[in-house]
Amino acid sequence: MRRIVFWLVGIGIALAFYLSGLTIQLTRPTERAAVSNAQQAAQAFAPAATDGSASVAAPLRPDSTAASTPRDARPAALASATPVLTATPLPTAPAEAADEAILPSQAVAPGAEPGQLSLQGLPSDITNILVLGSDRRSKADPGRTDVIMLVSVDRVNKMVRMLSIPRDLWVYIPGVGYNRINTAHVFGAYTKKPGAGPALVKETIKYNLGLRIDRYVVLDFNGFKDVVNTLGGVDVDVPCGLYDGDFIQLAPGHYHLNGDQALRYARSRYSTSDFSRAARQQQIIRNLWEQTPKGQLLFKIPQLWATYNERVDTDLTLPELMSLGALAAQLRPESIKSRVLTYPNVSPFTTDQGAMVLRLIPAGYQRLLADLFGASQMTVTSDKPMEAVDEEPPARVVVLNGTPKKDLASLAASAMRDETGIAPHAVGTAFTTDYPKTLLLDYGAPASDLDRLSKFFGVAAIRLARTLTDDTPDVVVVLGADYKSCKGR
Repeated sequence: MRRIVFWLVGIGIALAFYLSGLTIQLTRPTERAAVSNAQQAAQAFAPAATDGSASVAAPLRPDSTAASTPRDARPAALASATPVLTATPLPTAPAEAADEAILPSQAVAPGAEPGQLSLQGLPSDITNILVLGSDRRSKADPGRTDVIMLVSVDRVNKMVRMLSIPRDLWVYIPGVGYNRINTAHVFGAYTKKPGAGPALVKETIKYNLGLRIDRYVVLDFNGFKDVVNTLGGVDVDVPCGLYDGDFIQLAPGHYHLNGDQALRYARSRYSTSDFSRAARQQQIIRNLWEQTPKGQLLFKIPQLWATYNERVDTDLTLPELMSLGALAAQLRPESIKSRVLTYPNVSPFTTDQGAMVLRLIPAGYQRLLADLFGASQMTVTSDKPMEAVDEEPPARVVVLNGTPKKDLASLAASAMRDETGIAPHAVGTAFTTDYPKTLLLDYGAPASDLDRLSKFFGVAAIRLARTLTDDTPDVVVVLGADYKSCKGR
């Protein structure tokens, strides 16, 4: 009997330690210490027991001259959660809004052009099709290409790979200078030469990304809507909702979208990001393929060809489209791979004109392509020394859940990583779970990282004195009841 009692006590003690360990959710000592420090920092701002208001402990006084310590950007493992989808009525879409004006190009002196990237190790027997979505609103307006997607067709292995390129990628446009990549089509079209718009986009992608383009397709708004309508609309799951003012309002649910609605779903970005928009565009392409009966796919192509001739600019021929349709009918869902060129393979950059753009990180880009194409030996080189891009580790951020909602810290850390490029150093749970508002506590993070975090979480940072230990995080985020779990999605 005594043995049984000791055995039960032992199990109870072990279980208590296990449950206390769940509060931290990590096993590495440095991250455990970081979470512990973060919890203590958050405790100073915990809601008071009487009225729920936050109070600040004396040791955590504001200090604008705090010293910085080395940072370690090792990410913690993040949990995932699958939202429950419910059917929701689709509202009528209102009028569309115009985007911002084109930036003047940054001139480059003759002979001072940047190096041209080249790729070694990619499969050679593939056909790369450039899909461009233009925002032109009339025939006289060439429009920018806010959708830039590479569709790589591998007939040998019966695979299709998609790579979305962000519209704000800052690139060298041959013969023009530096500008966002989505303006290359405009500058090419201004020459008034047939096909000059897509030709300059192809040349720009080859120069800056090393990717050969074999064919192109340019759709404007009406062309996109006609293609979707010809295929009978498209089904999409919206796990986190999409709320973009009067442009589109979709609560979480499952929807069948017509052409106009699908266009709004694919274009919306003001409540999310350009990267989220790219993922939705890939979702539409994949879903159109999945939901179209394979036996009907070939019969739809002649009807699509009539749309192409009227609405779409392409150098694909009808026999080539029929061949692609035959291949599409043989594909399995796992034969379609898709990626978005996003953080940490690009980094935020402010131009001399004050524009917020993105710069390519060659090492990250190489890893992305190697993963997409399954080419472990792939390398990225340049014919000139490549400009150094600062890959300094980002702020060491600890995200704490200050609410009773399960997995909120992991979900927020995952969204933070995807939208800001800042990987979480650790996630955990605050000592109390009744924080009404989200807190952003700054212990000396780089200004650029802090700005991105402040915009993402929608709160101003509170500057605090830093303790001189390596375990002190650069930033502590305490999630309050006001945080939405689909933030940035």
